[in-house]
Amino acid sequence: MFLPLGGILICLFVGWVYGLPEMVRQLSNAGVLRNKRLVSQVFFLVRFVALQSIAAVLLHGLKVF
Repeated sequence: MFLPLGGILICLFVGWVYGLPEMVRQLSNAGVLRNKRLVSQVFFLVRFVALQSIAAVLLHGLKVF
């Protein structure tokens, strides 16, 4: 139960508090790597897809559905 809850909290922090500009800076070595498009796609996945997927795992583990 706590592992999916931690994953949800990490997704919420990275997606909504940390933000895309800081994620791009961290994952591109301060602009050395030119991977902004890839990072923005990963950011979208973390912000929406992973959050919902982990929530589904948590609800399944709690026998909600």
